[in-house]
Amino acid sequence: MVNTKFEPDEWDLEILAAMRAAPALLSGQALADRLGISRVAVWKRIKRLRGLNYRVQGGHGGYRLLEEDAVGPWEFQDGDTVVYRTATTSTMDEAWALAEGGAASGTLVIADRQSAGRGRQGGAWLGPGGSLSLTLILRPSLPASHAGGMVLEAACALAEWLEARPDSASRPLSCQWPHELLVDGRKVGGLLVELAGTPEAPRFFLLGLGLDLRAMDLPDAGEASAGPPLRRDLAAAFRKHMAAWAEAPRLRPADWARRCPQLGRPAVLQDWQGQRLAGIVRGFTAKGGLILADPATGVETLLAPAEVLAIGPAEPSIPPAESALPPAEPRLPPAEPSRTPSGDVP
Repeated sequence: MVNTKFEPDEWDLEILAAMRAAPALLSGQALADRLGISRVAVWKRIKRLRGLNYRVQGGHGGYRLLEEDAVGPWEFQDGDTVVYRTATTSTMDEAWALAEGGAASGTLVIADRQSAGRGRQGGAWLGPGGSLSLTLILRPSLPASHAGGMVLEAACALAEWLEARPDSASRPLSCQWPHELLVDGRKVGGLLVELAGTPEAPRFFLLGLGLDLRAMDLPDAGEASAGPPLRRDLAAAFRKHMAAWAEAPRLRPADWARRCPQLGRPAVLQDWQGQRLAGIVRGFTAKGGLILADPATGVETLLAPAEVLAIGPAEPSIPPAESALPPAEPRLPPAEPSRTPSGDVP
């Protein structure tokens, strides 16, 4: 029997489990005997697994699982709601339709490829091969003004999980406000938030993540690399953390600031009115807004992500700050439309 359905069946998973447990090549005959099928049927199922992002070595000597990077629902824990697509236009669009249909908080939409992935301010994100593209549906009791805090919490959670990997030799992940994910100053991904409802009481938030995992695998010279993390493992940890956070949001601007390479440094930005502002980045508000201090007077300006069109390093004439000040009380940003982006994927 050959499984022609989109997802692997119990026999496919049995072959996968046998290859994972085998210390060496596993013969096709051994697999055939184990399942009570022909060697030709085994070969067809192996071919199918290869199409689901399992790299299987095969030949006259048998089969060996060399690498795996599948992100289908069968790779997640029971109880996780995961919608998987080999290809889609945008995980954000898929998640929006599901959320409007009543999908629960914590529902994860993940895809191998996107043809129309989008980013902040109408930017595009297609993602190179092996990248992670997902959207998480969340229903926290947060006003729209805190969307920036959700982005920073997501970035902080990713960085903490990557650092906690026991076999990781990758460089630290940082977050360049308001949305970019960096490794060694190079952009490797980004985050995007959209929401439905009123500014005071959104019906749901969509948290999008685009991340080039292979670009993050940058060990120091002479160090052995364990390779980038599996998309499945990172997506599961990301879903678990953010779903729990949405149940009881913890706003921690000091922790977010420690992950920001802009902290204490001069920056120049353009606001939504086209005005140019320059100053020292002092930290973040509890809502995820930026605290920008005038280098001469120390007067602080608080900016929400939705108010900023562009941000970059300032001229060398503005000296870096010696230390960052604690976050000040944020002000309410402008009212957001019913479907509002805040944050970005690259």
